[in-house]
Amino acid sequence: MKKNVLLLLSLGLCLGSIQAQTPQTIFKALLPAPQKITIMDLPGINPHLVYPNPAKEVVHTTLSKRIKHREGYHLSIRQGQVSIQAQTKAGVLYAQQTLKQLAQDATEQGIDIPACEIKDYPSTDYRAIHIDLKHHLDKKEYLYQVLQRMAYYKLNAAIVGLKIKLRIKRIRKLEPKMRYLSKSGKTGPIMHTA
Repeated sequence: MKKNVLLLLSLGLCLGSIQAQTPQTIFKALLPAPQKITIMDLPGINPHLVYPNPAKEVVHTTLSKRIKHREGYHLSIRQGQVSIQAQTKAGVLYAQQTLKQLAQDATEQGIDIPACEIKDYPSTDYRAIHIDLKHHLDKKEYLYQVLQRMAYYKLNAAIVGLKIKLRIKRIRKLEPKMRYLSKSGKTGPIMHTA
């Protein structure tokens, strides 16, 4: 039994090392994974030209209505040049985050970013993270770091959980604006104290 486990483990390591030598390994660092990646047999680009301070003569950005998805983008890397096409500024931001992820991974591996074309768009319109402020209040700097990480992973919404610990007097003028419709069909206040 132990021999079979060792045999399977060594086989897995061999297959893993074969896979690690393919040009696809740099693209495994991309989160979320792009919809389509095409690797080209052309010279790529040095990652230091695009991250942390991208050179203006290397990275070219174009807003184009030809991109079908509102937050989608086409990222082309070849022969020392980077081309980003997107329909909106959000698409440009997501392409820049993909380029940043590629540059960071290529730097860690000590290689150039391979020549490729990446066509990507979000699979859902709403991509959120939950921030719990019910039990503790974080500093403003921490929340800014969370927002930067959200951009890095191409998230576009934050659900913030708050618990109001102070009594709130109802203001009759605002009460009609602060109502919701419950499942039973009755209305009630949106804000309530626990």
